[in-house]
Amino acid sequence: MAKEKCKLCDKDFITKYGYVWYPNGTWGKKDGLLLAFMGKEEILNIFGSIEKTLQRPIDRLLSLAKRIVTVNVVDQEFLGHLMKFLIKIRLVSNKRLTKILNQKFIAPIGWGICKKAEIDHSKKSALFIVKNYPSIPLIEGALSGLLQYIFNLPGVEINSREEGDKLKINVLPRKRDIGLAEYIPKPVLASELGLLPGNIEYNLCPKCKIPLDFSERYEWFLDEGRIVDRKTKKDQLLFTRYALDAILGLLKRELGSEDISKIIFEAEKGYIKNLYKNENEEKVLKALLSQKDFGLKGWGNLKELKEIEEGIEVKIENPFYVEILAGFVAGAYEAVKKEESKTEWQEKDNVLLIKIKVIKK
Repeated sequence: MAKEKCKLCDKDFITKYGYVWYPNGTWGKKDGLLLAFMGKEEILNIFGSIEKTLQRPIDRLLSLAKRIVTVNVVDQEFLGHLMKFLIKIRLVSNKRLTKILNQKFIAPIGWGICKKAEIDHSKKSALFIVKNYPSIPLIEGALSGLLQYIFNLPGVEINSREEGDKLKINVLPRKRDIGLAEYIPKPVLASELGLLPGNIEYNLCPKCKIPLDFSERYEWFLDEGRIVDRKTKKDQLLFTRYALDAILGLLKRELGSEDISKIIFEAEKGYIKNLYKNENEEKVLKALLSQKDFGLKGWGNLKELKEIEEGIEVKIENPFYVEILAGFVAGAYEAVKKEESKTEWQEKDNVLLIKIKVIKK
């Protein structure tokens, strides 16, 4: 007997905004930006590996990139324009603003919970107190970008400090920005990306039309600002594909494209290899490299997985982030096969081809 509703039917933040799961391995708001899941530990491991390998702090770049991304994304959304108008004419109280941030901006994407949001209109400044945030630079960038957008500020100054399990963020206006904003591209809608069609079929909830597998796998704790993957038990963060492209793109530009690409690949490979190091069955590898799982995460259409001499070849259409995908596949392969491997990948016209071969000893 078919279910009358799924576990997300009553979650307005996900059901009322027109999210669509496309058969080509992507999902997001209809005619909007594409979304993708990343494990919280997973993405922070990548950022940490970049800092450790290059022995350079990247917090400033992360905060800047996320701030400009936030300005660009909110600027193209009707809700963003409406909120900006209502706040500027002082029809949104600080208490209401805090509620809005938790209902529509931070908590639904797993970025924590806002305990307090206070805007000082005369100074065009703001105080935010947050909990369960993914990282200081990411949440700084998100909230300071919101203030910058609301008041059309040329730049901002951010002062943050941790107080127990909370983070207090003070955002002040600045007459000039610190630069680099011009290197953050504007968002591109899904309809303009030239994505390839696909054939993934999802069993949809008859009531809210969300894939049943999606509602079974991901659990939202809105009062904590967390999303948990029931399969891995790991906290998840939602990014727009655009945001992650822009953030990592700025790191590549400022710190060296080839270096950063290699670090991202190795960090993801090592993380996944360690996560599944106790697995050794072939079915586990096939489960990790599942077309439907990739699609539900927004990682693309895993079109083909085949064995080749001393390894495997994977073809992914409409790929999420190339180095992350290559690292994930390589890490899963080495974890299950217990063999060191060499990975090559090539992406062209929205098709990513990954070849993994065992290194003979």
